[in-house]
Amino acid sequence: MEANSKLETSRSTAQLAGPSIAGVLVQIFSAPYVILGDVLGYFGSGTFLSTIRKKEATPEATGKTVFEDAHSSAKLGVASDAAHSPVNFGCLFSKNALTPST
Repeated sequence: MEANSKLETSRSTAQLAGPSIAGVLVQIFSAPYVILGDVLGYFGSGTFLSTIRKKEATPEATGKTVFEDAHSSAKLGVASDAAHSPVNFGCLFSKNALTPST
């Protein structure tokens, strides 16, 4: 819970302060230099991310195909009592009814 709170705080701060800081930087420097700095920041981030080396455990094979596994998961979700609760129905309704179709 605490980690999510910190992530949301940093996201909100970035959304609030980011455009103002970008405007000031564009006025001090020119737009091409600010964009170049942004590109260099992305390259730096990618470089640091590529240095992360952590072995991930390989999951054990279950003998099922992807479709069989998805089918059994879907059956479990439909059969559970939580799937039929009014709260879940409301969430499904609001997402499907209020999201414009493309």
